Amino acid sequence: MKRRSFIYLISMILLTAVSCEDKFHMPFKETDEGNNKVSLYMDGVAMRSFHERGYLGMAERTTFSWADVNAYVFKSWVGAEGADYGGNSILIDIRREFPEDICSGVRYEITPYSEPSNEEELELYFRAPHVWILVNGYPATEGWVEFRSYTTGVASGNFEMDYIDAEGVTHTIRYGNFDSAPDSFSNYNPSFF
Repeated sequence: MKRRSFIYLISMILLTAVSCEDKFHMPFKETDEGNNKVSLYMDGVAMRSFHERGYLGMAERTTFSWADVNAYVFKSWVGAEGADYGGNSILIDIRREFPEDICSGVRYEITPYSEPSNEEELELYFRAPHVWILVNGYPATEGWVEFRSYTTGVASGNFEMDYIDAEGVTHTIRYGNFDSAPDSFSNYNPSFF
C-alpha cells in the first residue's frame, strides 16, 4: 500500500510539472474577427491594447491598421494588464514586391531597419520590400510575423521579436497576437507615424 501511494504521489508531481510547462495566461484569445486588438509578453510581462480615456473621458481607439495592395501596417499602444495607460507603441510594417506576396501561413522574417536621411530616400525606403517591427521607435533586431488570416477586412496573426533600447538593453517580445480590421488606402503615407 505504501508503495502504491508513493508511486501515485510521484506520478502526480510529474504530471503537474509537465502540464504547467510553457503555459502562459494570454491577455486576449487569438481571434480572426477584426477586433483591432493586440496582446503580447514583453520581458515576461503580459501586455495588451485597450481603449484609453481621451477628451472628456470618451474612449479613444488605440489600435490602427492599414492595407494596400502589397502592404500591411499595424500600430497599437499597449500596457500591462490593469494599467490605465498604454505607454508602449508597437508598429508592424510589411511591404512586399507583389500583392500576392502577403498571405496567411507564411512566416515573414524581420529585415534590417535604419532611419533614412532625407525626404527622397524616405519615400524609396518605405516603398522597398521589408518586414519591420518597432517598439517605442526601436527596431527589431530579429524576429518574425505570421498571418493566421489575411483577407479583405481582416488581418490577424502572431509575432515575436527582440529589440535593443537606447541604454543597450535587449528586450524580448513573445507570444505576440494581433487581430485587426485594416482600413484600405490607395497610397501609404509613412509620415503618419
